[in-house]
Amino acid sequence: MKKPVIFSSKTLGKYEIVPPNGGWGYVIALAVSITFIVGLVPISVFGLVFGPFLATLGDTTSATTLLMGFFNTSLFIAGLPANHLLQKYTYRKIGLVGAMIHFAGTFGAMIHFAGTCLPIYATTIFHLVITCSIQGFGFGLMYPSVMSAFNEYFSSKQTFMMAIIQVAVGTVGITWPHLISQLMLEFGFRGTVAISAAFSLNGILAALTLQPAKWHNQRMKIEEKIENPRDGNEETGFLIRRPDSDNRENDTSMVNIGGETKPIVSKKSLVEILDLALFKDPVYVNIVIGVSMVLISDVFFIHVLPVLVESYGFENTDITFILTVFFTADLLGKIIFGIISSIFQIQNRHIVLIGSIFTV
Repeated sequence: MKKPVIFSSKTLGKYEIVPPNGGWGYVIALAVSITFIVGLVPISVFGLVFGPFLATLGDTTSATTLLMGFFNTSLFIAGLPANHLLQKYTYRKIGLVGAMIHFAGTFGAMIHFAGTCLPIYATTIFHLVITCSIQGFGFGLMYPSVMSAFNEYFSSKQTFMMAIIQVAVGTVGITWPHLISQLMLEFGFRGTVAISAAFSLNGILAALTLQPAKWHNQRMKIEEKIENPRDGNEETGFLIRRPDSDNRENDTSMVNIGGETKPIVSKKSLVEILDLALFKDPVYVNIVIGVSMVLISDVFFIHVLPVLVESYGFENTDITFILTVFFTADLLGKIIFGIISSIFQIQNRHIVLIGSIFTV
């Protein structure tokens, strides 16, 4: 947990820098919504769009699971370098960290667009494997970038704002199957994919809004009685920071070379960079395995559902209706959960258990 950095000035007294919890943060919340909509909503109707095309190539169900497997794998793999970059280039170290997040988000959106655009010319499953992998990797860079920015802009309103984001994404998810069905009727398979590719460009616009939080942070005055005036100098406005080993970003030592003292930065191993030591904790491993199984099963279910229903002889209108019911129930569940969680304190394990029971 971050410890507040306390400043002192002659006019304001002691104060700390706090996230804006509003202002430009609302734009960041909108950017998170757009990123989720661009990356998650279109892929949720993958079977509805690509089902007829995959049927001409062979086994539709197997092809769908294969392609979504590559999409999710590349998405999760992208989180490893993105997480390391966002840890290394922190807001505390450099003022351009917002630009780094902007770059990661924009680069991810561009790759996502390329991955979405290339399927227009797809003729084989192998071609789709490549494009789905590119698309997944792009979203894998976009997601941690916008979430890192979101966490920097909100502290006290995170739960409330995330609930609004989820409602916005769920609302678009409800209307998306109907929109895709109409596009398929009007423009066909490749025309619909081309429109989806153009829609993914909104991810770049969302990434462009990721300004550094330091541009919008606020000063909160601290009412504190000064017991030892030597802790800081209110006249100069110097930073008051208490020494704490937890605040150190890098382990360094000093060496004297030719009469000049230079720092030696210790290199971190791959285990330290990726925090692989966490896998020594059986509780953590159990949580990771459980969450992974739940996430993968849920993702594959929604991707395969349209193809599976179509194999039973249902028409596109019926498939669209089924998907609409699914996303509507998902949205209602999020709203109900938000209301209940604001009234009662429910443990996360109980929430997962209840959700698993309803899912089964």
